[in-house]
Amino acid sequence: MGSDLVIGIFGVVLLFVLLAIRMPVAFTLTLISLIGIALVNGPKAVSHTFANVPISGVASYSWSVIPLFVLMGNLASESGVIEAGFRAFHKWLGHLRGGMAYAVIATCAVFAACTGSSVASVGFLTKVALPEMESRGYKSILGTGAIASGSTLGILIPPSIPFVVYGLLAEQSIGKLYMAGIIPGIILTGLFMLVIFCWAWFDPEAARGGPKAPLRERIAAISSVWPFLIIILAVLGTIWGGIATPVESASLGVVATAIVSLVQRRLTLNGFMTAVKDTMVVTGMIGALLIGALLFTSFMAQTGLPAYLADWTTKLSLSLNELLLIVFAFFFVGGCVMDSVALTLIGVPILVPILNQMNFNLVLFGVFVVIMIEMALISPPFGMNVFIMGGIARHVPMERIFMGIIPFLVVIIVCLWLVIAFPQLALYLPTNMIAR
Repeated sequence: MGSDLVIGIFGVVLLFVLLAIRMPVAFTLTLISLIGIALVNGPKAVSHTFANVPISGVASYSWSVIPLFVLMGNLASESGVIEAGFRAFHKWLGHLRGGMAYAVIATCAVFAACTGSSVASVGFLTKVALPEMESRGYKSILGTGAIASGSTLGILIPPSIPFVVYGLLAEQSIGKLYMAGIIPGIILTGLFMLVIFCWAWFDPEAARGGPKAPLRERIAAISSVWPFLIIILAVLGTIWGGIATPVESASLGVVATAIVSLVQRRLTLNGFMTAVKDTMVVTGMIGALLIGALLFTSFMAQTGLPAYLADWTTKLSLSLNELLLIVFAFFFVGGCVMDSVALTLIGVPILVPILNQMNFNLVLFGVFVVIMIEMALISPPFGMNVFIMGGIARHVPMERIFMGIIPFLVVIIVCLWLVIAFPQLALYLPTNMIAR
């Protein structure tokens, strides 16, 4: 094994160590890349890499998708579109046993197709839906489990920022990745509702039905859902139909969200300014992470470690299923002790060359990665969604929230298995979309 490979391995180990002591992800990736490239190819290589890689990453046309979709999500959140949607689903489903939990999942799924924001969903629904569920006699273990798990749909059902980041790192079409997430997202939504149905069936006291809303109120509530449909059509319909690129569809989504919010008189000037400010903060954070990841990818390539691992995997004669099982274990165990974004930024540059050599479809692998990130968002002990919920619903013990999540984690694994066992669930729409 050459000295460059040793440097690469040491860099990966050091990366895990620094992240374990909670050093910022972007800073850690950049620092290790700087030192590693200097050791492998000298100071001139460092200056060349740092002069070209960051600007090529954030100045790319595809990168502009991220701030646009972040802005779209913030506008929808500030304008109250998600609240209106929840009220509408509640009117139609609230009388069923577990109906409010169904309404939570449906809201998360539709809101995901408008914004792709997991954080916005879990924050809002914890504030608004959880108190209502508890006032109706719902057990908090079911309410928190449904909200925390349902909100993860925001990163699987497009538009999705993790798909964009993966696409940039793996050099895959963002439009195809978006289309690949739609059917698995619908399947997972159905599986989440199946969990609620079974839970309410075996424990009727956990999710009591409420009074049935009058038909007139339910019909009137439909008017609250049409903004979702307009935004979804503007974003996903234009991509699949070849009318717009992901960047163009993101622009259409921002305009559609703003128009809908203004027509319904839900967006104030203060709300708009808050959305813009939050967009700048989040975009800056994601940009720093992406630059660090691209530098780390360059460092790995210069050490030759990904190519070495690809050759080593081939010599081991591992089957594709065995390799995916190892990747699953890497993400599942890593997600329990590390931030899911960091795990993705570390894993993708190393794993993509290996899977590429085994002729595994990298669009399908993108869906695999995003579903694994979903699991990491709610897996103990560092699930981000759980901590956001715990900070808002302080009366619910953290261990109780994690207990409520377990059945939803199981069906996420089922969804992951379905996608790998039947690849066309993810690849049908990308294969049949009209390219542009």
